[in-house]
Amino acid sequence: MSTIRAQATWYRSALLLGLVDGADATSWADELISRYSSPDNALTDLSLTDVDDLSALRIALQPLSDEQISTEVAAALCDAAAWALAHNERSAADTFALLRQARQMLTLPEKMADEIRDITTEHYLAINTPGGEPGVAVKLNEWFIQFAGAYDRLHAPRRYHLVVHKRVSEAAAFVAALSRWINSPNSGIRPDDEIEVWTALSGTNCIIYLDDAALVTASAKFAPVPVSGTGAPPDDAMELIIGKCDAMGVEEVKLMIEGAVF
Repeated sequence: MSTIRAQATWYRSALLLGLVDGADATSWADELISRYSSPDNALTDLSLTDVDDLSALRIALQPLSDEQISTEVAAALCDAAAWALAHNERSAADTFALLRQARQMLTLPEKMADEIRDITTEHYLAINTPGGEPGVAVKLNEWFIQFAGAYDRLHAPRRYHLVVHKRVSEAAAFVAALSRWINSPNSGIRPDDEIEVWTALSGTNCIIYLDDAALVTASAKFAPVPVSGTGAPPDDAMELIIGKCDAMGVEEVKLMIEGAVF
């Protein structure tokens, strides 16, 4: 699952479960819109949706999301629920209710759905047993431990790898070759896969920024890729490749880079 689809699926599910409010979802859309020159129209629709209309927000998120909740997204939802419990934003009883709701209304991974069924059933039995409820609350906290850090991993900033070229022509040749490989059916890249390549000037050097997916793709064809470090593109960086792009020629890319850095 792509990063944006995973995050959108998380927000759509979290809105249903009451883990976030509407402003959180629209702020996420606003950040993505500000980042790309041609953002998905669905992001614009989400950004303009009333933050108090949770049903409308979930409808706006639907084109960006997946109905099947991945293990990654489900773990991040549980991590957020654990945080709310630990910070007294939800009681243990409310958290068990949230988990029951998640199992009933979301298409969770089978293993997680089974574990939620077992622990919520144990809670149901415990509340009718004198002294049983505190013990099952402890078990809930122990069960949540496996998801620690999942939210941060899902929402972590995208990582970029720097490839330094001393000449624009060299950078253009590299990006053009990469675009042709991405466009090739042999690359295995799907239309909804997220691949990002940006460029910016640093002194006399032309820096190409490859996200993780772009680096893996480039390495599969052009290994070794001469990566010199990691870092986020500066605010004045220009996007060269976003997703499965059309094949580009060297001169076309060179004009794009020169327009960005000169």
